[in-house]
Amino acid sequence: MTLEGEELLDLAERYYHDGRYYLAHDLPVEAFACLSYAWALLKAGKEAGLLELEGEV
Repeated sequence: MTLEGEELLDLAERYYHDGRYYLAHDLPVEAFACLSYAWALLKAGKEAGLLELEGEV
């Protein structure tokens, strides 16, 4: 994994945790937005060759 890939993974993890926070506080729209950003970062990182992820993202 490249340095850029590590940074993308870090951002995706932060958005994931934010999404869980919002979901726990009954804010589903904000949770969905955060989880969507996390997914998009993983997808973009995989397609750009910055992340090595197994399976379909």
